[in-house]
Amino acid sequence: MPALAAELVGKTVRVKLAQGYSHGQIREEFEHARAEAETSGDAGRARGLETMLAVHAVMAAEPPTGPSPSGSSPDEPQEHRHGSHRTSRAGSDRVLSRIDAVLHDGAVSGDPDVSGDAMRSVPLADPADIIHAYTRAQALADGVLTAVDAELAREAGFVVPVALTSAVWEGCVAWNDGDSERQVPQDERGRLWDVLTMARAAIRRGGGDGDRVTVDLRRVPRDGRTRQARPVQLVCAIGPGDQGEPVITIMEPHED
Repeated sequence: MPALAAELVGKTVRVKLAQGYSHGQIREEFEHARAEAETSGDAGRARGLETMLAVHAVMAAEPPTGPSPSGSSPDEPQEHRHGSHRTSRAGSDRVLSRIDAVLHDGAVSGDPDVSGDAMRSVPLADPADIIHAYTRAQALADGVLTAVDAELAREAGFVVPVALTSAVWEGCVAWNDGDSERQVPQDERGRLWDVLTMARAAIRRGGGDGDRVTVDLRRVPRDGRTRQARPVQLVCAIGPGDQGEPVITIMEPHED
């Protein structure tokens, strides 16, 4: 889960605190919204709000890292103020580290062979630098992304939403009866399973270097003639969804 997602949730919480909300009231709002999402069957939003609740729990449990009760004066020596800044930054880093750990725990299902740092986050751009946003929901509606059936993803070891880009779907998954007659008998679900299991294996081997891993896969290209599996390289990336929830996207190396 990239730090941007945690930062956005954190900003929401800080704004509410500044408006006079208590941590208890903030949690009640998140829980109420999650219950409404579950009742309406909006599983994606419910998962996103579950993530927000996890981030908020970390923030609420962290003791304040601001100035001491005695306060600080603008006339204090410069080095003292620098020290206070370092202390505050250390506290912030500690909170983000704990948030990162909470979010990572929900990214992939429990597996003793998975590194404790698998698919760890890396900082993304500052939200203020974003000029235009193309949401994941829009990408799914436009066919730019294809969502993986949640049950199949869970069977493959993922407990967060997984989607494939249209290029990966067409090149590694799509298959019909005509393809089986022209080339070799296969089916879409089996090809999708191969992509998911190889992505899961890549995460297990990844060792936590960044927010993406390389997936080496062998598949029969859908070209109307090839009968033998050929190697192809994909990328599996974890990042924030539209509500800040962790989501996984499997794409070609040149895609973003």
